[in-house]
Amino acid sequence: MFKKLMVISVSIILLVGCGEKEQVTEDMLLGEWLCKRRVKEYDYNRDASAFNYSERWQGDPVNITYKKENGVMFYFLDGNPFNLYEFEFKIKDIRSSELRDGVIFESYKEYIFISNNEYEVLEIETDINFFTKKE
Repeated sequence: MFKKLMVISVSIILLVGCGEKEQVTEDMLLGEWLCKRRVKEYDYNRDASAFNYSERWQGDPVNITYKKENGVMFYFLDGNPFNLYEFEFKIKDIRSSELRDGVIFESYKEYIFISNNEYEVLEIETDINFFTKKE
């Protein structure tokens, strides 16, 4: 009896714990949203033994509206539908491009589900500088 109870308990725990995590979808984005931008910055000192960290809200909140027409996503800002921007939705996106003289710009973007009425976009941007010793 104890073994059956133990197997049933473990099975229930595994089933409850293995549910799919909800994600942001294109359909969820459709409609009007209020966007507030929080910026986190890290500055390292010369020997990288310590860093300064700051976090702040940047600018005023912005209204953003997502639309879908003929299978294509668009968004516009602050109720101005004349400035439509085409939008390719990806849950996670990593991009890399060379700017100039060996400097590479990388960006990472991820949509994080909070609730049906709230989500976050994590954006990380990095400049990578390459140095070559002169001979």
